[in-house]
Amino acid sequence: MSEISLKYNGTIPFIAFGTGTSLFKQSAYDGVRQALNKGVRHIDTAQIYGNEDSVGQALKDSGVSRSELFIATKYGGGRDVRSEFNDSLRKLQLEYLDLYIVHWPKVVEQSGGLAATWSEFEKLKSEGLVKHIGVSNFDNNDLDELLKTAKEYPEVNQIELGPTCWKKVEHIYKRNAELGIVVEAYGALAALTSPKSDLDNLFSQLGEKYGLSKGAIILLWLKSHKIVAVTTTSKDERFEEYNKVYASTLEEVDGEAISKLGKQYLDVKFPEHLSNVVV
Repeated sequence: MSEISLKYNGTIPFIAFGTGTSLFKQSAYDGVRQALNKGVRHIDTAQIYGNEDSVGQALKDSGVSRSELFIATKYGGGRDVRSEFNDSLRKLQLEYLDLYIVHWPKVVEQSGGLAATWSEFEKLKSEGLVKHIGVSNFDNNDLDELLKTAKEYPEVNQIELGPTCWKKVEHIYKRNAELGIVVEAYGALAALTSPKSDLDNLFSQLGEKYGLSKGAIILLWLKSHKIVAVTTTSKDERFEEYNKVYASTLEEVDGEAISKLGKQYLDVKFPEHLSNVVV
């Protein structure tokens, strides 16, 4: 599985190359070119990352057909939706977006509140300027508030999600799944940068079993939940391993073991984005 079905027709690639975090406020040109050269077709950026222009130039110079690409960026709330969207489209050198995302619930203050902001997103979609619309860092209360007035559900919700913060976000994942909203995970590989011995040992054991790296095992865990992985790498071997992940399936017992161990921890790297979540 390299694609996940979306609520209103179409699919989204399972792995996205993210241009935040390590590329924040830096040129993403080389990273995006490398990702595209290695076969990645889903590129995730945002107005606040400050690198949409370098992403756009990389897309243009890559020679990859627009129809093969899935490009997502996010509304940062600096101005009204239409102005910021047009600016992002210009920087990305595109005629339309595959996915446009409300970056945080709080950014809607600049565009008249959540209902008004989402209405503008729906207009962009109806005009053919965006194929899919979504949200990011929305907890269940935020989603419920949006759905009071929404004509269309968001098709994705991008949140921090990985084995070591599963305890905090599992109920958000389940609520989204009930609504047919695809969850996208950022920070999923954080468990490798501050390893927990028992969970790290499990990753190693499963890595040997499946012939994959520990990071790829986490990607398989996300895949088993039909969660999009937003991740970044500059290592050729990691890109090449993505094909093995696409072709592999995590046994249910192994996925459950990761979830069970992961829920012993509450290792959240970006707590301000899910400040309303109560464990």
